[in-house]
Amino acid sequence: RSHLMMAKNERFSFKKFYKIRSNGDYVKGVYFNKKKIADGKLAYQKTIIPKSILNLKTKDLNKMALGINKSILGYCGEQPMQFPATLAQDILIKGLEENELVDEIFIQLCKHLTNNRKPESVGRAWQLLCMAVGTFPPSGDFEHYLLNFLIEHITVPGLVGNYARYSLRRLEGMLIRGASGFVPTIDEILAYKERPPVLS
Repeated sequence: RSHLMMAKNERFSFKKFYKIRSNGDYVKGVYFNKKKIADGKLAYQKTIIPKSILNLKTKDLNKMALGINKSILGYCGEQPMQFPATLAQDILIKGLEENELVDEIFIQLCKHLTNNRKPESVGRAWQLLCMAVGTFPPSGDFEHYLLNFLIEHITVPGLVGNYARYSLRRLEGMLIRGASGFVPTIDEILAYKERPPVLS
């Protein structure tokens, strides 16, 4: 568990991850509210981000990152969309198929869960995080940052702490075994929404 001790260090706060775009780059091409958008880069917002949070290598990856953000917002109930379970599945499939997007998915979820005052939205984002850590691990670069985020939340009372502990246990297993290559079925995703996972 020495890696958990190390991950507790505040230098592994997800906001300090070195691949995050600079504010200038993030708002390039945005005409209104530049400062507000830059300031909110790593906190909850109910609208789609202007660019990927991380420096991704290609325009195609950036476009996919925006699609993932739209799916996260749809699943969490920020944007009214039909069939939220298929949005969750889509996010997980993209992470499995496109290794370069894995950390982007995780950091978008960390962002969505930062300063989010809507319990329903928070619950759903945690469901996505639980599913994601059960499907693929973060990169070696982001591993300690994601562990740090989960450790920060394991003592939160109620559902959030429960989700965080469950995610932490799944992530630890994933780091040992590697990607499961297994995407939950629609029924399994719906079951997450009906009854949150409980640690035995």
